[in-house]
Amino acid sequence: MGSDPSKQFWLYSPQKRRAYKVELRIRGQVPLDVSIYDIVDPKFWEDHPDHMPLFLSKSVNELPKQGTAIALVGWPQFHPSHSISVKHGTISSTLTKSTITYCETTAQIIQGNSGGPLLDSNNNVIGIASSGNNRENPEEVTMHTAILSQNFLALLKQHNN
Repeated sequence: MGSDPSKQFWLYSPQKRRAYKVELRIRGQVPLDVSIYDIVDPKFWEDHPDHMPLFLSKSVNELPKQGTAIALVGWPQFHPSHSISVKHGTISSTLTKSTITYCETTAQIIQGNSGGPLLDSNNNVIGIASSGNNRENPEEVTMHTAILSQNFLALLKQHNN
């Protein structure tokens, strides 16, 4: 039995001028406009030996500590010719709003980076970028927050039921 064609997509690499097959694992419903894909084409990893798979952290035992090193990954202010952006920073605080725990980062989140992964030093996805500056005013000072991965998974489950 083959894969569900409605869950099959392609990831295009401009550097390699090649498309790689990916499969949708999770699609968030509004208001969680985030999807998680698995790269199923083994050629991708051969062509990109400097890339590594990311794993979603499911730890609920501890919140990230203030000062924890992070990397924010994504395509803020995306244009098809742009390469991926990686911004390094730290966790500056954690906060809870309406039972959802977020972490505030020193890495500036710009509109278009929403939904991008927030990685710990082991490249585990500890959060998903959720709020920051808008593209019309990128210098505007605001909180740069990411929803913690365990809260994100719980919300996805709740909204997809």
